[in-house]
Order: sequence, then structure tokens, then C-alpha cells
Amino acid sequence: MSCALPITTPSKARVSFRKAARRAMLISRSSSGKNERWPLFLQHALASDTFEEVVREIREQGGLCNLPHPFRHRDGALRSTERPMEGVSGFEIFNPKCSLDENQRSRTLCSSGLVAVGGSDAHYEGDLGECVNVVPYTGDVRGSLDQFLHGRGPYQVLGIHQKNGGKGRQYAPLYYRVKPYVRIPRPLVPAAGKLYRAYRNSTSRWRTPELEIKYVSE
Repeated sequence: MSCALPITTPSKARVSFRKAARRAMLISRSSSGKNERWPLFLQHALASDTFEEVVREIREQGGLCNLPHPFRHRDGALRSTERPMEGVSGFEIFNPKCSLDENQRSRTLCSSGLVAVGGSDAHYEGDLGECVNVVPYTGDVRGSLDQFLHGRGPYQVLGIHQKNGGKGRQYAPLYYRVKPYVRIPRPLVPAAGKLYRAYRNSTSRWRTPELEIKYVSE
């Protein structure tokens, strides 16, 4: 028996998956150069802000470090420089928000010995399911996830099809096109966000994404 696990980072769309990913930790770098860290139920707050020190802190707490979208041009940890992978356990081989080229670059890490995982990068509930990890079910979700993230046992990564030159999932492209010229009054921003969430989820409710195999473990 197998189960499908969507992996994503914490937000309102992602809270239901936190308990299953108790020991997982995702780390990338933001456009400002600072580490983006999403600790899931680590015992202590992380004090460090450098890549190597964050990895060390996570490992000391018994956590696992996975690199999301490692080559994404805005915030990938490996987008412009190589980094020592000591202490890192896995990397994201497919992310629907990444371009086809960025996802293909991630495949170059397959020979690194790191565990390849898929991530849905769901900012809204309707995005869940665009990438799933199909793993053997061991009797409980935690045990299945632990085995998977340690690279034990067979599994598959499934994801949506990307066309040549595809830029990946985009949110409100028209808004970001006019954003430099038109500003939403600050008091209206929360309401606008809720409206877009409702729109995004309602338009995806009626479609089930067709998935294809992106990776099969050896």
C-alpha cells in the first residue's frame, strides 16, 4: 500500500501537514540574501542566519534539512553559488512554481547522494496536489514520512506537466504587471488578499491536475 504526500512550507494553506513533517526543515535564501527558514516543531528557536549555521542548528536538534527550489532565480540557495552540502539531507527536484529550466537544473543534484523530494509550494489550498510524493505506507503517516525523507524504500515524485519555456505557477499576473503604477490602499490589502484566495480556490475546485512521473527512486 502506498500513500501520496504533498510537501509544502507553513502558511494558512499548509498547517494540516505540519504534524506529519515534525522533523522536516526547509531552508532557502530570500531575494534579500537572508535565509528563509521554515522550522516544523523543532524544540528551540533558531538563532543563526547563515546557511551553514542554520543547518548545524537544525541537525543538533535532530531535524532534517531539505533545500526547496535550489536553483530558483529569485531565492534558490544554489542559484548563483555552490555551497557545502554537509548536514543537508535532501533537495526539491520538482516545484510547480519553478520554471521548467529551474526544475531541470535541480536534477543535476540527483548524483549528490541527497534525497530527491517533490514540493507543491502551495500558497493557496487549491494548489495542493500539483506535486505529490508517492511513498510506501508503513502504518502511520509519521513513519512513512520518516522513511521517505531518509531515502529508505522506493517512492515516486509526481507533478503537473510543464511546457517548454514554462515559467511555473504564477499568481495574479495582471496585478503584478500594473503594481508599479497602481497601488492598493493599505487598509484594503487584507480584503483584496481574501478575495483573491477565494477566487483562486474556486477556480481550481473543478479541476483535478493531471500528474506525470518526475522522479523514481532507485
